[in-house]
Amino acid sequence: MNPDRLSELKNNDVLRKRLAKWMAQFCFRNTKLEELHDRISDEEMKELMIDCSNHCYALVCMLFATQKGGEIIDILKEHDQVPKWNDPEMPAQLIEASKLLPSILERMGRAS
Repeated sequence: MNPDRLSELKNNDVLRKRLAKWMAQFCFRNTKLEELHDRISDEEMKELMIDCSNHCYALVCMLFATQKGGEIIDILKEHDQVPKWNDPEMPAQLIEASKLLPSILERMGRAS
């Protein structure tokens, strides 16, 4: 990502909201959370996704649209905020899915 794109994230609230919604979809939908969907109602799932989107939006805003974004990065460089959690891994299916991004962008008319 280049500095112009970072500037867009900093200055464009609509873009931050779209990124937050996409992050919530990408990070929570079509994951193991979907296996729980049979146990909760559609309305509860909707409320959960709204809450996830709101939290993603808050994080995107904190990182990109406030003066504290740099401080957050500095803190993370010094300390793991959730050290008892397993470190994330890149699942093979996401690696394969990422290979499709150029063709998806091309279909959207956004070839790089």
